[in-house]
Amino acid sequence: MAEQGRWIDWETEEVASHFQVNPSVGLREKEAQERLKQTGPNQLSEGEKSSLFALFIDQFKDFMVLVLLAATLISGLLGEYTDAVAIIAIIILNAGLGFFQEMRAEKSLQALKKLSAPAAKVKRDGEWKKIEASRLVPGDIVSVESGDRIPADVRWIHTE
Repeated sequence: MAEQGRWIDWETEEVASHFQVNPSVGLREKEAQERLKQTGPNQLSEGEKSSLFALFIDQFKDFMVLVLLAATLISGLLGEYTDAVAIIAIIILNAGLGFFQEMRAEKSLQALKKLSAPAAKVKRDGEWKKIEASRLVPGDIVSVESGDRIPADVRWIHTE
């Protein structure tokens, strides 16, 4: 058999043997469920989410905000307290708006991810079934037609 990490270069029979699948039948549903438990869902892992506090604090890391904070300090040292308070108010307003925009953008992104969850046509127990792409496991036989999104890393067995 070819080297372990290069299954894309293997012959179809070698791939089927390695993944213990019969290409004409596909995986048994029970076997696919077991593999799903072992490998986890077929989806990109999300990065670590920031807390709301960290998201708010990030609003103050912009270069222009830092310049305004320096201007506030200088205004305060020169006794221009009205200017210092006005600049601080602008900075806080800016941070609040940026914070709420980022929160809304994150919620929108999560909603889009739910809406765009792709489906996959997979052979299980000898029949073609449409399943969520996140339920694909190593060894699944997947069918892709023109216009379909590729639901996972695949090794082409047959193309037309």
